[in-house]
Amino acid sequence: MKKDWKKFIIAALIRALRTLAQTAVATIGTTALIQDVNWPVVASASVLAAILSILTSLAGLPEVDGAVYGFWKAAGFRALKTVFQTAISMIPAAISIIEVQWLTVASTSLLAGLVSFLMSVAN
Repeated sequence: MKKDWKKFIIAALIRALRTLAQTAVATIGTTALIQDVNWPVVASASVLAAILSILTSLAGLPEVDGAVYGFWKAAGFRALKTVFQTAISMIPAAISIIEVQWLTVASTSLLAGLVSFLMSVAN
């Protein structure tokens, strides 16, 4: 089956931009005050999450590949992918695995997943 590359690229970029925004919202949202926001971490984690989104899109996009999922299953699957993409994007901020701020990674990733799910419901 021939892939429609134009449709695939547009869908992958839309997903990547959504992941970037969801990760940024979650990263900013885990700080108490605006002056506490670590903007380089927000930018780095968000861009890396968007890159990871594009790379995971290479495995396939249901909306391009013709797969049909129920609304809730599709929304849950997208949210779960966002959780993992956000988590993976935040881990390199530490110098070693021991220095990873696991609570921050977990809370930010779960918040990004929640934002993803809510954006799916809002659409």
